[in-house]
Amino acid sequence: MSNSNSNKRLFDNDESQQPSKLTPLTSTHNNKREESLFYESNEITQITKPIIEYSQQEEATLIRKIDLRLVPWISWVYLLSFLDRSNIGNVRADLIEELNLNEKQFGFAVGVFYFGYILFEIPSNLILKSISPSLWIGLIVCAWGICSTLMIFAHDFVSLIIIRVFLGISESGFFPGMVFYFTLWYKSNEQGYRIALFFCSSALAGAFGGVLAYYILQIPDGSFALQAWQWLFIIEGIPSIISGFITCCILPNYPHNSNWLDERERSIATHRLESNNNLNLNEKKVDKKQIFSTMTSGLVWNFAILYFCAVTPLYSISFYTPAMIMELGYSKLQANLLSSPIFIVTAIVIVLLAKSSDKTKERAIHIIICSSTAAIGFALLSWSAMQQFSTLSYAAMFLTAPFTNSLIPIILAWLNNSMQSSTANATAAGLVVGFGNLGGIVGPNLYSLLYIEPSTELPRGSFALAHMAMAIILISCSIVAFFLRLKLKNQQPN
Repeated sequence: MSNSNSNKRLFDNDESQQPSKLTPLTSTHNNKREESLFYESNEITQITKPIIEYSQQEEATLIRKIDLRLVPWISWVYLLSFLDRSNIGNVRADLIEELNLNEKQFGFAVGVFYFGYILFEIPSNLILKSISPSLWIGLIVCAWGICSTLMIFAHDFVSLIIIRVFLGISESGFFPGMVFYFTLWYKSNEQGYRIALFFCSSALAGAFGGVLAYYILQIPDGSFALQAWQWLFIIEGIPSIISGFITCCILPNYPHNSNWLDERERSIATHRLESNNNLNLNEKKVDKKQIFSTMTSGLVWNFAILYFCAVTPLYSISFYTPAMIMELGYSKLQANLLSSPIFIVTAIVIVLLAKSSDKTKERAIHIIICSSTAAIGFALLSWSAMQQFSTLSYAAMFLTAPFTNSLIPIILAWLNNSMQSSTANATAAGLVVGFGNLGGIVGPNLYSLLYIEPSTELPRGSFALAHMAMAIILISCSIVAFFLRLKLKNQQPN
């Protein structure tokens, strides 16, 4: 195969038929059968793998063992990550009062987190590929724990912005890094469910964070010379610092050098991944040509737009759910408590839909259904907010949060399934998550800019216009998913 043709094979349709794990990888190109090739250095290397016989039961046992070792800890750390970035929403009223902020300044403080977050995602993923994953991820976790704890020193708008920027830089490598990390352990049709398991901890962070904030904010102001909102950042920041050190010690790096697997398990784990994902797990070099071709690929940018359309309403929900509930007439403590059931349901829906997507090996239709359902929820939320219909508004949140959050693991699994090498995976994950997280800037700022101030007709104010903007963005998500599916089908009709 020529170099030019190989460049075109960085990507693949996730819905195409996967080759058998015990047969050489092949592909159809211009009606000719050719041996599969991949990039991992400056030259094209032919994949050759020994035949390894193993039963489905043996493979299933190995997967369960990997699941138990990886998923619980990664989920716990991501819960801390989301808790530390979104807890600013739990103390919105306190910060506005204590730091003398207005609604627009608070919205900017929420969104500024993503400036640093976006810029450092691709470099972080390439570092993760080049060095020990456990060391790099552990350092990242420690760094954001320190930054989160330092939020207690925010005393005005400027200091709040500075700390939020550094918090974003610290967290930038974790989520895209974990998306890439799963390709080092799981086959393409196993990744969506595992990404969902760890991603649903963000929903649990919303549920747990609401309850935790409810109790922490009842600490009397002035305890040890600190306000209740400052104690929130201390109590939620310190566990991240501790967990970072633990991550350095217990997070496995690669299947082939994990001493908690026996020799046969290591061989099976490595073989099944190289056969299915077409990756060389031993290669740590980064091919600059492949980075450039991935970053300039129209397919990858389509995924980036799709992810942006999902992330924008997602982070609006994450940061503004307590505020939306306060809009219904509840106190800040009641709002934090009432947000918990919404995120518990969200966690369940995320896992169920990702499991369905993996089982059917289908991504696009699941994305269209989720985004359309969430759009209906936001439309209902907008209408009921204008009518001050509290019961319908609260019920609509059980459509918006679960189905918006469910988009993320399905989109990222689809992206992973469409990459053909570890360098392409690392680069694409960083680019897509990085660009998509512009939605973390756009969403919260739309809620602050489109906020309807209290009036005679709306005595508590309203986010109705912002809700409608989210509905339009989610409809756009459905449209992008539909055309992306057509594009992939046309590229690989078989």
